[in-house]
Amino acid sequence: SLESVMKRFVLFASILLTGILAACGSTTTPAPKANLRVMHASPDAGLLDISLDDKNFLTVVPFKDAIRFNQVDAGKRSIKFATTAVTTGTTTTASVPLLNVSQDLVEGRFYTVIAANNVAAIEPLVIEEDSTEPAAGKLRLRVVHAAPAAPAVDIYISTSADATSIATETATIGNLAFKAAPPALDIAPGEYYVRVTGANSKTVIFDSGKATLSTGANLTLVAVEQSGATSPISLVNLTRNYLIPRSEIVDNVAQVRVVHASPDAPAVDAILEDATKVATALTYSTASAYALTKAGPHTLTITGAGTTTPALVTSTLALTGSTSYSVFVMGLAASPVG
Repeated sequence: SLESVMKRFVLFASILLTGILAACGSTTTPAPKANLRVMHASPDAGLLDISLDDKNFLTVVPFKDAIRFNQVDAGKRSIKFATTAVTTGTTTTASVPLLNVSQDLVEGRFYTVIAANNVAAIEPLVIEEDSTEPAAGKLRLRVVHAAPAAPAVDIYISTSADATSIATETATIGNLAFKAAPPALDIAPGEYYVRVTGANSKTVIFDSGKATLSTGANLTLVAVEQSGATSPISLVNLTRNYLIPRSEIVDNVAQVRVVHASPDAPAVDAILEDATKVATALTYSTASAYALTKAGPHTLTITGAGTTTPALVTSTLALTGSTSYSVFVMGLAASPVG
């Protein structure tokens, strides 16, 4: 009957409305979040895979690489580092677990977890970063020593372009040992030169060259091992910039040598336009020692030994920091080639 149909309709509408109201009344509280980034700073570990609670977080990570901060669930988390399985032809080298870091990530805080030291002694370096913004009109800068082969160092954050100025400067951070991560500094924005010496030394082993640091930046400079270069370290700059979370700052010094390969040419001298002597009385089939000079454009002049004119060869060089160069003097003395 019509009455029966209407009763069933009213019952159905009542059930549907109750379900809708129940759904509207229920709320899901989002899980509290912390901020996590990871970095590979083990110089001989090869490629690494990184997992978070046994789920892939980052794979095939090369030495010196890092990711931006990621929001993850707060609480006790397991961060694991393992070598990346590599297949060459028909041979596969299995992944090897290296580190299991159990870390309590507190809501709203920022954590950097670094795989540090050589692979035989690999260990975690966990840094709780500042959660607050830099002071008004300032930027925040932190330095971390993660280069196992480097000694304790002094850090100079200078406004002078002249590296010799550290002779009268006091180290900004003194006696920074491996794995040390002292509190961050709030400094004024501007152009700076980051120079590193051995602890209690004034001999520069790393010079960043000019770096422009902007207001509001929150930077962590991680010193990592650098082999086969002019300096034993480079600096990995970790930022909170979503698009550019990391960059590498290499030593702003290049090294250059001359190889005498002109069979009928006399012994030669070689000098850069900044008066850096590269070779003195260099004879055929020998090479000079490397000479250090600032990265950038240079002019190399080669003359007979003990003379300044005429120039046998004049060569324009574009030198990149932390790079070694060999300049060959070739051909015959009548028409040598540099």
